[in-house]
Amino acid sequence: MSAADQYSELLALAAVDLARKGDGAQEMTSGNKRRRVDEGSSSVLGEVLAAHAQQQAVAVDHILHRHARKMWAALAEQRRSHLRLIVSTVEARAAKRLKAKDDEVERVRGMHWVSGGRWRNQTCGDISDKEMTSTRLRLWWRSEKRGRAPLGNAFEKWVDGYARRRI
Repeated sequence: MSAADQYSELLALAAVDLARKGDGAQEMTSGNKRRRVDEGSSSVLGEVLAAHAQQQAVAVDHILHRHARKMWAALAEQRRSHLRLIVSTVEARAAKRLKAKDDEVERVRGMHWVSGGRWRNQTCGDISDKEMTSTRLRLWWRSEKRGRAPLGNAFEKWVDGYARRRI
């Protein structure tokens, strides 16, 4: 039984009690004639009070329903807000990690480029241009590449470019 039903039942019982008390008071003050007339008016009063109680119950139900609807809407908005906050936090954290990885890649790329240039100057600087044939350079590079794999692709491109310019 809902609160509104309990309330309407309470009001109906109160109306009946009020009507009975009113009948008793009328009965004490007036004679039997008056009693018949008051019985009709007390039943009308009871009906009016019962109708009023029913109307109050409907109004209370309406107020409770409207309040529940507002609460559900507020909870849904709060849930959406929290979800947006979580998503933005995750995106910010992922962006920060990606930026750190990109910075690390750029730093390592720069270190490899610098170390690759030093290595080329040290190893190829002693070889004279007359001794540097494309076949000989490729064979030499393949043997060197086995031990220095991280610099392999960049230096191989440089060797191929050097060999093409010499041809």
